[in-house]
Amino acid sequence: MSGFVHSQFSAGRAEKDSFAVKRARFAFSEADGRFSFKLQADAVIEPVLLDAYLESRLNESLKIRMGQFKIPMSAEALTPASKKDLINKYQFIGKMLPSKCRDSGVTASGEFPGNKISYSAGVFNGNGPNNKADNDDTFLYIARLSAKPTPSIKAGIGFAGSHEKVKGNSKIETSLLTAAPGFAPYKKRIAQADMEIKRERISLKAEYIAGTYKPDDSTIDEVDASGCGITGSYSVIPKKVTAVIRYEQYDPDKNVTDKNDVSWTTLG
Repeated sequence: MSGFVHSQFSAGRAEKDSFAVKRARFAFSEADGRFSFKLQADAVIEPVLLDAYLESRLNESLKIRMGQFKIPMSAEALTPASKKDLINKYQFIGKMLPSKCRDSGVTASGEFPGNKISYSAGVFNGNGPNNKADNDDTFLYIARLSAKPTPSIKAGIGFAGSHEKVKGNSKIETSLLTAAPGFAPYKKRIAQADMEIKRERISLKAEYIAGTYKPDDSTIDEVDASGCGITGSYSVIPKKVTAVIRYEQYDPDKNVTDKNDVSWTTLG
């Protein structure tokens, strides 16, 4: 059994001064040889199921996981919340990927000899976490490949695609369907890449994600969106104090330039 809490105090011109609990999570997991399972929930407002899956480990090269869990896209999203550089993940990830970056489905994953290359491929409902069934009888297909050529360098790429008939499950898709009710059905294609370089006390991480949303109705223009971010950190006191700087951008429609094109800078 395990758990953790992220609490915070916020103040500024754009918000009222307040205390809040960002996360309050508890988990139960168990592994017995080739089989394991995990249950995890967040209880900030009311208990919300995050993870609930079974996993069979046939060998190092093949693991089968089924249930609700994080989709294999984005190194930042796949990093446990308790081990992230900052309390929040890249904000563009929350715009373009499903709520909490989770969904229900099945994946096959593993590492090749030498543990320098790993893979993950899966099929998901495509309608986000805590939904009893698929919302439009279509699936979200995802594949990810990661490499660790040296102990100090990691890199990964991911691809996802689906044909949504009713509605999307990310903030950008919700926005598109609200602005243009005739946007659905549509095809969704997402590509993502990330890299991390570590050297002694210094760490540099970069990530990029691009999405294309193309309606079946040819009279409606497709939308291309993108987000990118870079995070640098320096261990002031090893394993105790780390200084972090982050810059990120998000463009929900590359065909236009407006107030929705945003950027963030974070110091931590």
